[in-house]
Amino acid sequence: MKKLMLSGAGLLLASALTYAQVDTTSTPQSSTPQQSTPQVAPQPQESQNANDPSKTQIDTKHLIPLEASDLPGSLKRTLQAPEYQGWEDGTLYKDKRNNHYILQIQNGGKMRTYHFGSDGKPTRD
Repeated sequence: MKKLMLSGAGLLLASALTYAQVDTTSTPQSSTPQQSTPQVAPQPQESQNANDPSKTQIDTKHLIPLEASDLPGSLKRTLQAPEYQGWEDGTLYKDKRNNHYILQIQNGGKMRTYHFGSDGKPTRD
């Protein structure tokens, strides 16, 4: 009878150890669903070097294209400065999120981007 009890206990222990092993062949499941990393386009912002607006890239997702006639007078006065020469041929946008304006000018093969506040003054977006 002792042998039978010891054999039963041994089988019980062996089966418990078999099921207690960690499964290393499957991929661990997390309690939160995995999401792929979205491709995020750069947000409109001033170039790191404020004197070189040619390195700025903008995300047009939140921008409304504008015509020169749609610009407020304060911004038109600012654009008369020599550094914005040729702005009439550039691309104008209004940012829906903050009512700022963005001007892109193609000049000598370089794209230059300028940011302006709703008051028409240059900003560091």
